[in-house]
Amino acid sequence: MDCFIGATTGALKGALLRDNTFQNLCEIKSLEPKNDEITSMVWNDDEQTEILIARLNRDLQVFDVETSEQTSILTVTGGTGAIKGLFRTDEKTYTCVESGDLQVWNDKSEAVTSWKCGPGVAFMRGSSERQEILTGGMKNLLKTWDLETGQQVWSAKNVPPDMLGLEIPIMITDGRFIPSENTILEATKHHEVNI
Repeated sequence: MDCFIGATTGALKGALLRDNTFQNLCEIKSLEPKNDEITSMVWNDDEQTEILIARLNRDLQVFDVETSEQTSILTVTGGTGAIKGLFRTDEKTYTCVESGDLQVWNDKSEAVTSWKCGPGVAFMRGSSERQEILTGGMKNLLKTWDLETGQQVWSAKNVPPDMLGLEIPIMITDGRFIPSENTILEATKHHEVNI
């Protein structure tokens, strides 16, 4: 497979880009879109043989790319809303829900620590190079957090009011650390990309 796609129906699909084809990697009949929608996915290991999947019902599952087996590992508790971001390190899994509750889980699926990132989280991304997590969302400015301490490292400043003196709404939909640079990329609901 060249690409893995998580669908709102809950289906995990594998795409072959050169053939312009895709294949459902899970049984479609058993899916319930209101519970099984895939809200976030990341690689679970450095070899890229496992995918960590977050579902709308807050279940975390590991999909083995080689055997096509899917295993539930834990259910995220605390906060409200769907899981908006996942990040995996060697020993820990980081999850963040829409209400801004970020939790750190060990390999035994036990929550070891948590902190608040502010309400309205639309995404959470990690950086193994910087040992930081990036969050942002609706009315929630872009922020970076230290992986070990959970302390806020940096926060963006809101843009000044427009020429009429009206506040510019904060509508961040995604963000990324640019590898090997001290730069963050931000995407907004207004189809803008900020560096």
